[in-house]
Amino acid sequence: MSLSENLLDQARELLEHKPEVTERSTTRMAALLARRAAETILRTACEKYCGRVDQVNTRALLIIAVQVLDDGTGVLLERAWCELSRACHRHAFELSPPESEVRELIGLVERAGHHDGVP
Repeated sequence: MSLSENLLDQARELLEHKPEVTERSTTRMAALLARRAAETILRTACEKYCGRVDQVNTRALLIIAVQVLDDGTGVLLERAWCELSRACHRHAFELSPPESEVRELIGLVERAGHHDGVP
């Protein structure tokens, strides 16, 4: 099992079995795990085309992925990462993201990980 698959499984597990202590922030934590999985998939895909990318920030990698991955994976990763970032960010006046939204985004990341352009 790859790191990204493990992270997505942990995110799903967190949504399924909400610990009492963190019930209100469970969706944000699951979104954070899913975003980390998206970043792992993104780095792996970009390394395939560009070599070492460990010093490149995520926004730059998203630009590269959209241009290089012509099967739609880059666009899928960009959408998932941006929406997950929004779901992870917390303002005092905002509610936590809905569980259904986080589950949908987890699915997007999972689909991106299974595209042909991603090793």
